[in-house]
Amino acid sequence: MADQRDDKSRFPLTGLFALLAMISGFLFYEGISLKTSRPINKEQASSIFLKKGIVQSRLWQDPFEAVNAHRLLEEKLTGEPDEKNDRHTLDKLVEVLDQSEISNLRVLPVFVDGSPYVNGGESRLNDRYAVVSALGATDYVPESGEYIRFFKWNRDKKNNINTKTGTRIRTGADEIETLIPAELYFPNAKFRDEPYGKHVLVLWLKEQDAGPEPLMFLDDLLESLEKAFDKHGSKITFTYDVLGPRSSATLSAMLKELQSVQPDAPTSPFNLLKKTRFFSPYATAEDTFLLDYSPNAPQPSASHRTGKQLKESGKEPGKNNEPEFTKETAKEIEKATVNGLLSKAQIKLIRTINTDAVLAEQLLRELKRRQVDLQPCADKHCNPQVALISEWDTLYGRALPRTFAAVAMNNGSGETGPALETEINKLRRDAWPGWIYRHSYLAGLDGELPARGSDKGSDKEKDGIPAAGKAWYGGLPQGPEQSTAQRPEGRGQLDYVIRLAAALKQEETRNGEEFKAIGVLGSDVYDKLLILQALRRTFPRAVFFTTDLNARLAYPAEWHWTHNLIIASHFGLELQPDLQTPIPPFRDSYQTSLFYSALWALEYFISADNSSCPDCFQLRKNKEDKGNKGAKKFSADAEPRLYEVGRHGAFDISTDLHPPQPDYASIHPPRRDLETYFDTERSLKWIVGAMATAAILVLGIMLISNTAAAAMLKLASLKWFWITLIVAGAAIYGAITWAMRSLHEVAKNEPLVLTEGISAWPTAAIGAFVLLMSLVFLWYSWRRLKNNEIALAHEFGLERPDMKGDDPEGQSRESQGTTPGGRLPDEPHRALPFNVFGRAARYLMGLETWHQQAPGHFSATHLWCEYTTLGDLKNFAARCLPQVAIALCFTWLMMTLFGFPNIPCRGQACFTINDYVIILSLAAMMLLIFYVIDVTLLCRRWVNCIAVNKIDWPDDTLIKIAREQGVSKENLDEWMGIELIAERTTVIGNFIYFPFIIMFLLGISRHSYLDNWDFPAALVIIFTLNAILIVGNALALRRSAEMAKREAIKRLESRLTQLSSQTSGEIKQRQQIEWAIQAIKNNQKGAFLPFTQHPIFGAAIALPSGGYGLVLLLEYLATSF
Repeated sequence: MADQRDDKSRFPLTGLFALLAMISGFLFYEGISLKTSRPINKEQASSIFLKKGIVQSRLWQDPFEAVNAHRLLEEKLTGEPDEKNDRHTLDKLVEVLDQSEISNLRVLPVFVDGSPYVNGGESRLNDRYAVVSALGATDYVPESGEYIRFFKWNRDKKNNINTKTGTRIRTGADEIETLIPAELYFPNAKFRDEPYGKHVLVLWLKEQDAGPEPLMFLDDLLESLEKAFDKHGSKITFTYDVLGPRSSATLSAMLKELQSVQPDAPTSPFNLLKKTRFFSPYATAEDTFLLDYSPNAPQPSASHRTGKQLKESGKEPGKNNEPEFTKETAKEIEKATVNGLLSKAQIKLIRTINTDAVLAEQLLRELKRRQVDLQPCADKHCNPQVALISEWDTLYGRALPRTFAAVAMNNGSGETGPALETEINKLRRDAWPGWIYRHSYLAGLDGELPARGSDKGSDKEKDGIPAAGKAWYGGLPQGPEQSTAQRPEGRGQLDYVIRLAAALKQEETRNGEEFKAIGVLGSDVYDKLLILQALRRTFPRAVFFTTDLNARLAYPAEWHWTHNLIIASHFGLELQPDLQTPIPPFRDSYQTSLFYSALWALEYFISADNSSCPDCFQLRKNKEDKGNKGAKKFSADAEPRLYEVGRHGAFDISTDLHPPQPDYASIHPPRRDLETYFDTERSLKWIVGAMATAAILVLGIMLISNTAAAAMLKLASLKWFWITLIVAGAAIYGAITWAMRSLHEVAKNEPLVLTEGISAWPTAAIGAFVLLMSLVFLWYSWRRLKNNEIALAHEFGLERPDMKGDDPEGQSRESQGTTPGGRLPDEPHRALPFNVFGRAARYLMGLETWHQQAPGHFSATHLWCEYTTLGDLKNFAARCLPQVAIALCFTWLMMTLFGFPNIPCRGQACFTINDYVIILSLAAMMLLIFYVIDVTLLCRRWVNCIAVNKIDWPDDTLIKIAREQGVSKENLDEWMGIELIAERTTVIGNFIYFPFIIMFLLGISRHSYLDNWDFPAALVIIFTLNAILIVGNALALRRSAEMAKREAIKRLESRLTQLSSQTSGEIKQRQQIEWAIQAIKNNQKGAFLPFTQHPIFGAAIALPSGGYGLVLLLEYLATSF
């Protein structure tokens, strides 16, 4: 009948799927898995190394591990050597150095973590790699890449200091044997004769060996070294540079040693450390914690305490015999500070890493960008709720949470000064703000202990970590053996972590407010991973943050609980390319810091001679190259780095695009995403590439489909197509320009990336696309419905008189007995005031009463005119706009009750744009949904009229169709009704795809692949109710159509029973009726399709799960356009 066309796909689906498969093959990403082909040689060190008294070791190897392995083998093969034949003494090392013809020697002691745990071994590996890399970057070469040396140092067990004279008292008591690995490096020939071209002797020192007196330990070692050289009559000139202390606790211990010496002592007990440069790449604690590490630490005398300390102790200057503050007193107070204590001892400490307060300041700014604005107030409900978790058995773990809270209470400023010190001292007395919830644990949550000799090589505990704990934080399946690690017994603390998560959840429930941010501020990366694994799924909407970048945090296996983790770090995994040289990125930020400190210690950098920038420097080799006038200069005054863990590693989101000095480069690498953002040439290349790709795809589709080629050529010949394209391009350009102006501080807003899972912009783009597609679907549905109305009216002779032009609109409606809105004139009893609300509700729901020409009879033309008039745009708007408003109010109510969706944005512009996009896309989706529901409901009521009433068709139509079908017009009415229903519902039934496509896209836009999006209960309820409304109305329309088919067959069969089949006319009429019955039964179009082929099944069941529903959708699109 009407709109006859081939329902077979005109789109070559096989070719399309092949094209998509080819494209997806290019986009498929497989992680690189490296596996060495080197044969494993398990033989021990050769006897050659043993005879020479050197230790076989690669440059990346833990020096202490290599020395211990060497000693075990040596004792096994040769036994314990006597003192005379011992090849590992300081004297033997001095002999080697004398034979090397060294005139100037830089002694470089390096403090490392000497703990026997796995993390201690890893840190030693990292530290050696960083120092060796710095030596290589400065053109030093090792004595050998295959071995190192070590010597035994016997040190007095107990030394005392006379605090009055500053002299050292040696007791001559027991001695402690300390093993010290040593490495010798030779300078490159091109600068060997320069003052800075000294040979370098690296001494590896365990921090634990130094004990509570690191300065005395180091001074004794250097004194022993000089005595050994004097004993051999060596003329080597020494320079001492120290890479350390290794931690804040060691720096605090150094300060305690200096505090123990009376200020009026005439000499310093650490003679060899005078003017020694200490480069500290690790110690980040604030001075307040360093100067008062232990409650039992010796306090400075009253004359050396600050006014604040005196007030806290109940004493004030001038009262209770306390001295007045004079200029001399102020000088003495200055001596009690970190810088004062060090300068008095003539020890130069260069902290190449900033303090924890600066990290806390950066974290607070970042939280504010994510709408977690923490104001300086102490009330419980004045700020968003924040949880801080750290270990309490280290100085770092105790100091960092207090520093974070102190900076927050100091108006977000991490600048060292009296104000910050005041806040820190409050927190040291546990005067915490009410909005911070503190939790602590003991380091080493996995229960890992140093491997015993019998445990080495055990498969049960790989790398010294229990298999159960390793599986728990490694993301492996936990069987019965692994789950035992969570039992409340044994040395592992996993059960504590689980209860910690439960306790936080209980606090959240008690407060009636969710945690907006959770800080995991420990020092052990493995503990951080365990805590993140326990908390991430429990608090999916919270912003998790931590400090100190470590590659382990961005390891792919840890993605499920480290994704979107905010990391504030003094350094990244690499320096600026000119400083990093050919060294690959490191494993953690402290490794980078040590590398940077080692470059300073090796005099690779020199001052830039800029009085306005004392921290500015340049490479020595560039400055000495006189022909290189444009040598790059660098500024060390850079803000800490900010990172967010993405799918492919830690993504740099730092905010300082330019250093304070405009002519100086930062020591940190630039953000790679912003390089593209500001590079116009590269951006144009991307745009041209995208356009070329789109053109190639279009040409490819045209080559494999004649239909597509004809459609493209037809579009290209239309003027409105090019106008629309130009308008769309201008709109997109305007939107991008507006966004660029809104993002005036690009670095402080959401990064523009697609596949990292840390950007809200892909979701915003999908939301804008949903908005556009909703409007396109609305326009297409309305246009297709109107075209179908015209075609069916022409085919079945149902044109309204006004469409034919021989009857004015008012007259035609008056003759039909309807109002301009398509309704019956109001009867008197329907106009009563108490019935107004009921009539309005019925109208809004499309339940108007349609006019019957006679009882049980409808004029096909009049019924069609009423039906199409009610479907006019103005009548639809009158019905649907209030419904959409009510639906949006219901949406807001559900979100208020069950929680608003999480918006993982960064920066106010991102929040604003996403809010607008979400609101507009939801409103457009609701409008589309209610349009489809309204069209379906209206069609269903029209079908019901055909099903239960006798339809009077126009005589002209009956005569024409009877002639075409070869059937008398008396037997066509029922068949025509079913045929009309099938043709109409073929168009309307397919509209069900559109809302489900939109909901599917909105669901995809909130997938966690794009960012830390959630799909809360409110959205589930809203989407479910919308789906139920759509499917329910579609099923009701299908049920009404099936009822119409049954009723038509029943009426035709009743006619058959009235025929006697006695005459030829009756026999012919019986055949025609039987043909009509069979034709009706065989009609499988529109609402009469089998359920598995019906759009209801494809849209509501198959499409959300992909597969078959996608095929049905493609078939529909291929046969529709």
